[in-house]
Amino acid sequence: MTRILLFTVLWMYGSTDWVFAQTTQRACTVSGFVRNRENELLPHATVQAIEGDRITQANSYGFYSITVPSADSIHLQTSYVGYATASVRLACRQNAIADVQLDDTSHQLNEVVVSALSRQANNSLTISPKQLADIPFMLGEKDIVKGFQLMPGVQKGIDGSGALYVRGGNGDQNLIILDEAVVYNAYHAFGIFSVFNADAIKNAELIKGGFSAQYGGRLSSVMAIQMNEGRRDSFHGKASVGLLSAKATVEGPLAAGKGSYMLSGRRTYFDALTAPFFDDNFRVNYFFHDVNAKANYDLGRANKLFISAYIGQDNVGVREKTTSMPPNRFFNDFQFRMGWQSQTVTTRWNHVFSGKVFMNTSAIFSAYTFNLSQSQNSQALSSENRSFTTNLQYASKVRDISLKTDIDYFVNASHALRFGVLLTRHSITPNSIQASDSRAGTLTQNVVQNQPAVSIEGAAYAEDTYRIGNWFKAVYGLRLSGFQTGARSYVKAEPRLNTAYTLTTQTDLYATYARMNQYINLLSNSGVGFPTDMWVPATDRIAPQQADLLTVGFSTRRGVSSWVFSAEGYYKTMRNLLSIREGESFLSLNKTDNGLRIAYDENDWQDKITQGTGYSYGTELLARKNHGRLTGWVGYTLSWTMYQFPDINGGVAFRPRQDRRHDLSVVGVYKLNRVVQVSANWVFGSGQPITVPESRYVATAHVPLFSLNRDASTALTYPARGSVLLPAYHRLDLGVQFIKQKSRNRSRTWEISAVNVYNRQNPAFFYVDTTGGSNTNAGQLNRVVLVPFIPSVSYSFTF
Repeated sequence: MTRILLFTVLWMYGSTDWVFAQTTQRACTVSGFVRNRENELLPHATVQAIEGDRITQANSYGFYSITVPSADSIHLQTSYVGYATASVRLACRQNAIADVQLDDTSHQLNEVVVSALSRQANNSLTISPKQLADIPFMLGEKDIVKGFQLMPGVQKGIDGSGALYVRGGNGDQNLIILDEAVVYNAYHAFGIFSVFNADAIKNAELIKGGFSAQYGGRLSSVMAIQMNEGRRDSFHGKASVGLLSAKATVEGPLAAGKGSYMLSGRRTYFDALTAPFFDDNFRVNYFFHDVNAKANYDLGRANKLFISAYIGQDNVGVREKTTSMPPNRFFNDFQFRMGWQSQTVTTRWNHVFSGKVFMNTSAIFSAYTFNLSQSQNSQALSSENRSFTTNLQYASKVRDISLKTDIDYFVNASHALRFGVLLTRHSITPNSIQASDSRAGTLTQNVVQNQPAVSIEGAAYAEDTYRIGNWFKAVYGLRLSGFQTGARSYVKAEPRLNTAYTLTTQTDLYATYARMNQYINLLSNSGVGFPTDMWVPATDRIAPQQADLLTVGFSTRRGVSSWVFSAEGYYKTMRNLLSIREGESFLSLNKTDNGLRIAYDENDWQDKITQGTGYSYGTELLARKNHGRLTGWVGYTLSWTMYQFPDINGGVAFRPRQDRRHDLSVVGVYKLNRVVQVSANWVFGSGQPITVPESRYVATAHVPLFSLNRDASTALTYPARGSVLLPAYHRLDLGVQFIKQKSRNRSRTWEISAVNVYNRQNPAFFYVDTTGGSNTNAGQLNRVVLVPFIPSVSYSFTF
């Protein structure tokens, strides 16, 4: 592995050295950081030297370096999405340092557009907090993940599910990172909202293809989110109150402007609002909260320290007190609790070795915990009966500790090298179950307390960004990934290629290829994306998932970059996909001891899964208007996805739930004046395939969460997978904002919005009612609608 990577780096360096040797002219290098007026670093900003016709991009940390022929002066133009282009002229007889500051376009009259190769293709999508603030969302809660679901190639799950299905992949095949830390569960409220507080976010990018060798570990996409760093000029804040939650953010300088901080918190008050509707005999409780924090400090110009943290938690509780009827009268106290929590901490050190070499080193902690418990305490109300108690506790945990280093070497105007290493220690407890029942003849002790499985994941990569003028760009590289688990070690090579060719000053052609491997997987009981899903590692028996993705497309602009059009086609193959076997659940205890009593094997979950293959292909179209009083986009996806497992559907290929033939999103924002703006989203998706039961019978089995024993219960039989299509999904959301700018830093906004304006009854899921009908009929199939017409109002202000 090391020899292959070393050869790749040496070959890349040799090619750059050869190109550099052909240039006998004296050259100078200009480097620095790109920031906005609030001193936030702007990743991937475009910097162009006009006279030398050279172009480069800042790295993920806002650092840029551009090498041009020596001259008395050069003219640099710097641009970034949502900001006015900045122009500066400076002497360049020798190397120079030039930090750039950009203004928000809301304060500018005109913009300058730079080279075509700086534009993003369909493969990479970005959403800024400003764009997010203009779009109507449920209950006024601005949501980055929901914003990406309005883009082509990104399908959402169902109402009540936050899962992203990118180009035929499952929800767990998306690498979601917050300041470089992996977020294993990105959703609050069972997927209705994401954990990302928009007020704490600086930038969000979703990469669907053309993956950099820097990223790995997932098959379908990379969602990289960066927190705000905080303002260095003075103290500022923002607060908002909606029907569901309240949140507040403060930021300000540290150490006389040498650093800054940001602190943001959010909490729902659903529990407080619903409390008056319950009594002591029956009560339902739910709330979530999260906190984002970040601080940075400059140790001179060449060194910067950053530390960021996130913690978020959901809690659900149900308590019911009942008294049974004679003759066996019991007072029953039933309690159910469920909670899930995510935590991340990232410490980063940026070091500038020279105007051409930049290094970032990070130490990262990431954790996810899910807990579920239920108990029943029955007190006998007559002497001939006796009391009993039952308890069941289930937990699933992930703990990661990572170290990584990335180095950018801006060799010359034609080549920029990037290489790095990553090492992660995974500690995963797939499922820990404890159960007890005080009644005779049943389980009387703990079932099992699983120990965490420790595995090591590592990667090393190198890639080169090669440019020929402003008309051709290629990013090619190799990532070597490895995974050690138990007695088994996996080592995989992942080649990457991303090319772009400027056909005209207005049009780009591009093509990409990437191989990805995934060693950590999510197993789902329901396919809905609930937090009861379980993260598991590759093992001696379970091979890592793998995918190959090929894309081709073009992008063009019209009207001084006011309109951008793009079209892209893709084909993806997937191997070693994971799925729960038919009729299984990892919450069930399917081993038996002494008849109906439950025993348990800690490797039981591996017996309940199967692995298979899949493929997906399609076309994505996007038309986007970026400037003017009317802005927005129209995105359309036409796609096909098929899965095949030897132990599912009789081994016959089937359409999975994420196979949605047509997907259309229309988003528009119109500014009536400086005070009022209106916005609308309309989404349409053709029906997704589901599997509906056709008959039922009585079987002896363990029913999760209802009993600790194997009991007689109703079992259902199913026809072919994906044999029934849901009705088409469509919905209209509207919003209007009233904005009053009291000063440059003080404003207030009232927003009135409505989700599902015409109350379309889109089913979130179906359930089977087996209380009626014959003993063999499956029963009545009923739909559940989670998002009817929902109006909301919210108020926010900045200071």
